Amino acid sequence: MGFDILSKNPDGSDKYIEVKTTKLSKETPFFFTDSEFRFSTEHFNDFHLYRLFDFNSNPRMFQVKGKYDDFCQMEAVQYRGSF
Repeated sequence: MGFDILSKNPDGSDKYIEVKTTKLSKETPFFFTDSEFRFSTEHFNDFHLYRLFDFNSNPRMFQVKGKYDDFCQMEAVQYRGSF
């Protein structure tokens, strides 16, 4: 689907929220799918990432708006082969 939560902005427009959580610091890498990346690109005006971190010891959060390649460094980490 590309997001976790469909919410609404004060003006009634859609707000797409994706939540990513890690146990360690906010610099800890997190994973997202190609579908999530494409969705953030197609809906960058309404896409929000809620980043939860230090979840085991002192949970904190921040949020960013836009597409993944606007607010984080991306690295390909998986390939799939078929015959």
